[in-house]
Amino acid sequence: MLLVYAVVPSAAHRDPGRLPPGLRLLDGGAVGVVYEELHGPPGTSAEDVARFGQVVRRLAGDADVLPVRYGTMTESLEELGRLLVARGEEWEERLRRVAGCVELVAHLPASPLTPPADAGGSGTEYLMTRVRRGRQVASLVEEVSLAVADVARAVRPLPAADEVRIAFLVEEHRVDGLLPALQGWVDRSGLTPVRVSGPWPPFSFAEEES
Repeated sequence: MLLVYAVVPSAAHRDPGRLPPGLRLLDGGAVGVVYEELHGPPGTSAEDVARFGQVVRRLAGDADVLPVRYGTMTESLEELGRLLVARGEEWEERLRRVAGCVELVAHLPASPLTPPADAGGSGTEYLMTRVRRGRQVASLVEEVSLAVADVARAVRPLPAADEVRIAFLVEEHRVDGLLPALQGWVDRSGLTPVRVSGPWPPFSFAEEES
């Protein structure tokens, strides 16, 4: 079984010495896939997920990366090769979209929003609460997107229960410009305190927005 880590520019990792120990590159030409051979399914502990993230960050230190969702597996190298042939052009285009960029995440308080839906209530009440909260988060993301439009290449909301999380795709040399733009919006909105984490590889922007 193969655990897939990321899509990368093949030229940056053709030298096996550039890869972390135990990892290999399936070279598809312009892009390739970094993978690890396992004897069973990957672990599900926080440590396993953290290790995966550390490997992706190391890869990102050498070249652009398109991270793959943790736990993505193929049964064989042949299966991974077929996937690379089928989706190679699509992955190459997505890699271009995140080239030179990192991800930062803003953590905003959820107190001004409708409380999360209570699954113990009636079905109608549960659905209406989810709809109201979804609209409020969407409005919040739209406001933030406008505030950082000159700095962030893309903005996406992330799942969260007790806070609002918003991911920003930012060119590395513009990271310092995002914080003042975000702080200006925070000061106007009164949503404090706000914490920003990162920069990370563009985990939240590796796939098309659903």
